[in-house]
Amino acid sequence: MKVKELMRPPLACRPSTDLATAARLMRYGNCGFLPVVGHDNEVVGSITDRDVSMALASQHVSAMDLKVESIMNSDVPSCPEEDTIEDAMSLMRDCHSRHLPVTNPEGRLHGVLSISDLALAARESAGHGLCFDDVVETLRGIGRHRRVERLL
Repeated sequence: MKVKELMRPPLACRPSTDLATAARLMRYGNCGFLPVVGHDNEVVGSITDRDVSMALASQHVSAMDLKVESIMNSDVPSCPEEDTIEDAMSLMRDCHSRHLPVTNPEGRLHGVLSISDLALAARESAGHGLCFDDVVETLRGIGRHRRVERLL
């Protein structure tokens, strides 16, 4: 099974988008992840609902006054739409990412694949290609504790 068979059409924002607009996009799309794209629709970063919440809680400014570029993660794994689902799950595990922007052959954003998409597909496929055990192993890998240096 290919990534393009399970990906969803993307909602995305630009680095210059304010956080209020980004949050409205997430609410509209019922999602907690947005790829950030440049002028040629290439993926330049991502933000999550948690990123927005933490920025607003720690910086004490209006969501209209903060731009996505000030909080976005610039190191975003993505996968080509022609990759297999197994390749995408492996990338999710390796990068501890619940979401992957999906790119077309020109390298432009074409969709988004999430761990939820995989879980729903496993349920619907009922043993025809994608199974719950694979999705559970992917989620386990995503959630695997990483060694983090103490800040204090």
